[in-house]
Amino acid sequence: MLAKHHILTSSDILTNFNLQTDFSLLKVPRVIPEGNIETATEADLEGIIKLANRLNSFRAKNAPEVFLPSKEVEQVEITSLNNTFQDPNSRILIKKINGEIAAFATVKTYEQSGSYCFKKEKRCDLTGIYVDEKYQRQGIGTELIVAARNYGKSNECTFLGLSVYHFDGNNLDFFKKLGFKPEMTLMALKVSQKSEETTSNSESIDNPVIRIKREEDLKNEMEGIVKLRVYLSSVSAEYEPIHHKEANDREAVINSIKKGTHDPSTLYIIKINDEVAASAQMTVYHYDTSVTHLLKDKTTCFITDVAVDKKYQRQGLATKIIKAVFDDASHTEHGIVELSVLEKNKKARACYDRIGFKPLYTYLGMEI
Repeated sequence: MLAKHHILTSSDILTNFNLQTDFSLLKVPRVIPEGNIETATEADLEGIIKLANRLNSFRAKNAPEVFLPSKEVEQVEITSLNNTFQDPNSRILIKKINGEIAAFATVKTYEQSGSYCFKKEKRCDLTGIYVDEKYQRQGIGTELIVAARNYGKSNECTFLGLSVYHFDGNNLDFFKKLGFKPEMTLMALKVSQKSEETTSNSESIDNPVIRIKREEDLKNEMEGIVKLRVYLSSVSAEYEPIHHKEANDREAVINSIKKGTHDPSTLYIIKINDEVAASAQMTVYHYDTSVTHLLKDKTTCFITDVAVDKKYQRQGLATKIIKAVFDDASHTEHGIVELSVLEKNKKARACYDRIGFKPLYTYLGMEI
């Protein structure tokens, strides 16, 4: 990583890392059009904004319930891009043809801090990419991805990731062909659209959902929740061993549980025969992503760490806890409940599908 931020020129790019070559990790060979990938400067802002507006219009057209119209966010988009120029961990990569900006991509490097279930690693995310329609199908998208990959690699990242919205099926297929693998899907459901599954009172288990909002109330429940978190981490590590790990740091697990009792989070548990049979956490989450300014809903109720003891599975406990989250969300200004599920966790995905959650985007990645 550069110690001090500065705008790189085209020659700087080729000196510091090779943006134009090294397709060894990409599956699809491409004929690369002439011209270099450059790092954008403020002088390129007008051309980038034109493409960004087209990208935002495409998003708003295909998911109007999620994205604001592009005209409403153009000025905020300019501010966002200017902030990207000033971020030492971010770059805007551009492709020029005949002096015109034909495509751009935004990239960001960051440390994924190790937690009780995630491995510590440095990542590079491709947070946005768009190719002008008249220059599509010429290999420019692939060229930008190679540039992003090499930028991440030069900054000691080991992973290149990106998110693709589910209404953009063509791009999803494109990235898969290049070697990106789906890792997880973010799913969402409006509180006003909750399904009969979440409103039904016919659960086979009558035990109530207990809400824990104070750390001192964890005393009698901590061991049971720790047990479920460790079990959950082992499942995640089995499905996705590259980035997940089985929890072996008891203190880290306990700290993660304690945080779940601090505002704006709430822990939910169901007890059967005096033991914790199921648990989950809900956090009121303020979006902090590259597209925050484009979204209609700036905050959401995000569900994490949904775990059910093996011997109590298939009895509706996960659904019951999620119903409790919806009940709580209905009394707030937060209109959306979200959660993420690993691509290989088919059982959990089937459960969320039944409840009515719809996929919003898939996060894909490749080792670099």
